[in-house]
Amino acid sequence: MSSEQKPEFVYAEERWAKIVELLKSQSRISVAELSQIFDISEGTARRDLNELERRGVIRRTHGGAILRTRTSLDVPLRTREESHLQEKERIGRLAAYLISDGETIFIDAGTTTQRVARELKNKKELTVVTNGLNVCAELVDASGVEVILVGGTFRKESFSMVGPLAENTIRQFHADKAVLGIDAISLEKGLTVPNLLEASVKKEMIAASDELIVVADRSKVGRTSFCYVAPLMEIDRLVTDSGISEKHLASLREIGIEVQLAGK
Repeated sequence: MSSEQKPEFVYAEERWAKIVELLKSQSRISVAELSQIFDISEGTARRDLNELERRGVIRRTHGGAILRTRTSLDVPLRTREESHLQEKERIGRLAAYLISDGETIFIDAGTTTQRVARELKNKKELTVVTNGLNVCAELVDASGVEVILVGGTFRKESFSMVGPLAENTIRQFHADKAVLGIDAISLEKGLTVPNLLEASVKKEMIAASDELIVVADRSKVGRTSFCYVAPLMEIDRLVTDSGISEKHLASLREIGIEVQLAGK
């Protein structure tokens, strides 16, 4: 690859995300290739691969790496919109009830968080900071809601703004609550999602808020994805649907998580 073709310097987590994308398309990659593609030393390339292996994303091979076949897929938002629709609508109504007039809240991009936003239109003096274009669109005609859309790199798969610019913007705020969608909730692995850049945005929202409300339908509980976000104990409230298994419900409540069930 010529120097003109080499990408600009990217932050570590952005580079890790690009490595995963490369592995999805070509199945394996070598340390030497990574060094050339990203214009980094082979030592840095090895450290990148070691970190991705630690996170469960890849498996190291002699001189390189391959993608783990059990890695969760980063399903596009338009595809996710069609699953568990009724449950998401109920979760959205219940989660919105937990938001008070006059608060400042983070809402991240996602199909369930979009349902929460849809239920916030009648709130008064509410400030919503979001990285989700779909969330912003839901609130465009809500007269009592001020919406702050963070900048960054646009991810078509999730209609979200991610990357260092989005993260730096989030750090400028303090919120009463963060309402986040999570792809996988596991007693052993905590909160995880498929994409490194999305995980980084969620981490910043959690760090800059007083209370974390996770919204996730029952299909997300008991699963693990490959990008770590936070331990379960960071959750103040989990809003899920009433179809969650008794086993999972009991386990979550046993460790002190407040689980609220959205019924019919």
